[in-house]
Amino acid sequence: MPKNRSFKYLVAMLFSIAFVLSAGLSVFADEIGGTGSTGQGGFGGSNVYTFYYQYSPEHDAIELTVNTEKPVINFGNTTSHTYSDPSDQIPLDTNNPRLGRSLEDAINDMIQIGGYQLTVSGVKNELEELGYYDKGNGIWKYSGGYLTHISARRICKKTHTVSYNASGGNDVPSSQVKTEGVTLTLRYGKPTRTGYTFKGWTASIGGTYYPGGEYTHDQDGGTVTMTAIWLDETSPTGTIVAVPNEWSAQDGTVMITAQDLESGLDTMKLQRYSYVTATWEEVQTWDLNGTNERITKTYIETNEGMFSYKVVINDKAGNSMSASSNVIYLDHSDPVISGLDQVNTDWTNTAPTIYITTSDYLLGTTCNGSGVVSVVIKDDAGDTVASGASTVSYVKEFLNGSYKEADTDLTTDVDAGSANLTVINTVGKKLPVTGSSVMVIMLAAGTALAGFSVAKYRKDKKNEEKKQGE
Repeated sequence: MPKNRSFKYLVAMLFSIAFVLSAGLSVFADEIGGTGSTGQGGFGGSNVYTFYYQYSPEHDAIELTVNTEKPVINFGNTTSHTYSDPSDQIPLDTNNPRLGRSLEDAINDMIQIGGYQLTVSGVKNELEELGYYDKGNGIWKYSGGYLTHISARRICKKTHTVSYNASGGNDVPSSQVKTEGVTLTLRYGKPTRTGYTFKGWTASIGGTYYPGGEYTHDQDGGTVTMTAIWLDETSPTGTIVAVPNEWSAQDGTVMITAQDLESGLDTMKLQRYSYVTATWEEVQTWDLNGTNERITKTYIETNEGMFSYKVVINDKAGNSMSASSNVIYLDHSDPVISGLDQVNTDWTNTAPTIYITTSDYLLGTTCNGSGVVSVVIKDDAGDTVASGASTVSYVKEFLNGSYKEADTDLTTDVDAGSANLTVINTVGKKLPVTGSSVMVIMLAAGTALAGFSVAKYRKDKKNEEKKQGE
């Protein structure tokens, strides 16, 4: 084989060997294996590479600075280069670099300057779990490549805080720390809140969690807040009182009290039942705007009748309660006297009878109101000549110059002149005779009852005596 040809063959073989060797030595940055296999140059020559590991607070990472005795083309014809970017893939043309500053020193700087709660041995264990290893002289490699840059966050497992917000309740659980890749068991404790039922936690990242449940979410720092879910399952409280509970001529009063300490009062509706018409009617509604205060509302009943009331109280959560009152009795109508129009008020030989009946219906109905206690007939002197519960009868006769009563001795002489009729009902009202403008009935001579004056009676009798004397 000619010498030139042999020399070319030898050169080709050397380049092939160099390529194979370079393919086995890669520079790895933050993402292990993410840079691919970066080819290295030849390893011949006398240049010396020295590795310095250092912590960069600016990048929060451990970075490799390489110094050389002679300028390197890959370093821009300089003698130093720092791998400050995880994507930096500048190859290192060395197989036996020297150690200028140890990785342990860089880790110590990261712990002290970065404020990490770590140990040097713990960080080295993390690096080994990631696939890095110490070559034996303090130079760290990975599968043939060198460790040039790694973020502190990648060395330290990501953690974040899980805190609990009782949202108005008590007994809130203490916070926890979630470590990346480790399932966290949430606190078993449950908060408490008067009037509410605890239904779990709503996480600030979304989702619903429960005491003692598994929590697997990972994030780089910060806080995830678990906020209590409360359900108001407590009904509001309230009372209703209606008066008067016996017949009265006054208006009725309905007083309602209500309170809801949880979601607050929403509305209050008052219904009325009429025993006269046998119907329900909504008479008043109040909007209470979610107040937690104890409130009192009053309703004045101006209608007459017999009524009972029911109040329905609702809170903002949709809970409700109802309460009912006693019956109230309101009689605003006067009793009615009947029978006066049947009394004979003309001259007659028959002793007239006064027969009075009464009724006390509620206005516009045939329903009895408070009722009539008594009917009284009085003479001009104010003396009672007849009385009854709801009816009364009175007969007055004149015979042989003297008065004779059918049922009662009557000593009042004719000059007394008149009798009064009064009606007293159960609510204590003295009322005029309904349907008549006459409250005084004149007692005439003989057996007559008429609306004439005593003076007229005496005049007629005198004329009669004069005729008989003639």
